[in-house]
Amino acid sequence: MSAGNPRFFDVIVCDDVREELGNKRSLMGIYENAIVLDAFPALLPRLCFVMKARTPGDRPFESLTFVVKRDDEVIIQTELHSEQLAAIAREEAPSLPDGASPEPADSAIKLTAVMVLSPITFEKPCRLRFRAITESEELRGGNFFVTNRHAGPKAVRSNEPAVS
Repeated sequence: MSAGNPRFFDVIVCDDVREELGNKRSLMGIYENAIVLDAFPALLPRLCFVMKARTPGDRPFESLTFVVKRDDEVIIQTELHSEQLAAIAREEAPSLPDGASPEPADSAIKLTAVMVLSPITFEKPCRLRFRAITESEELRGGNFFVTNRHAGPKAVRSNEPAVS
């Protein structure tokens, strides 16, 4: 039963993502809850978003679109089609010994998408918003701020978590 194992969405914002040997990724320059710049406009050579979604094994995603918005403008999005999601669910299925039956409620399907903007310009302070849109709901990944070093701590305060 998936009630105790809800869907989950999280985002890591960083300068670079490098694929390593041994099925590993290295994330370089991870930002906590804000990008603090000296002045605007500002050009970043590269900005990466590591989007991670999880769903219970008995409730696979039928559709999934990762979205990054700057204020209210979509700046990048990636859609995973039903065929891709089904293939990922098959890959995530655990290998079981002969005769053993799966326990879908105890398993999870995990998806990761790395989205890259290269380069990206910020004309003014803004708020980045992260969403994972599924066949039945919109999962929120919180807010992330791009602010000026001289704006002070008020520029990065919010009622929503920075990245959840």
